[in-house]
Parts: sequence; structure tokens; C-alpha cells
Amino acid sequence: MVGRKGKRDLIVTIGPPDELTFREKGRRVKFTVSLHHAYQLAIKFTVEQMYREKMETYNQKKKAGYRNLKRPKKPNLFLSAMYNLK
Repeated sequence: MVGRKGKRDLIVTIGPPDELTFREKGRRVKFTVSLHHAYQLAIKFTVEQMYREKMETYNQKKKAGYRNLKRPKKPNLFLSAMYNLK
């Protein structure tokens, strides 16, 4: 449910030139995104979530009194080796 106060359903269609089209039920406004861009966005969110989890464990260990901890590096996603997830 999306839209004003969450009362409208979201309709998603997959178009032939590898496109996702979103619209709210009962509305004519459409939003289109390519599958490639949706994939890149999903990877970006996943990498940022992994970084947040690493920072959370780092902060917990730091609060517990661990010493000689290395702060996790923030991922540089711009033109990286296409987001190697390891």
C-alpha cells in the first residue's frame, strides 16, 4: 500500500525493453526505471546496509573497551569494480 495514507495499491509492470513501470491503482501517473538501474540501486543499498552493520559492531566493541580496533572503511561505490561483494 502506497500513496496518500497508504490506501492505494502499487501496480508494477515489466516492459519489453527491460523496464519496470510503477503506478498507483486509480492514478495515471507512471514512473519507469530500467532493470539495470534498479539492480545497481539494490546493490548500493545492500552495501550500505553491510557497512552500517560493521559500524554497529565496531561501536559496540569500542564501547566495551576493546583497543586497537580499525574503523571500517566506507565503501566507495563510484566506478568501483562493479561492487564486489565479499
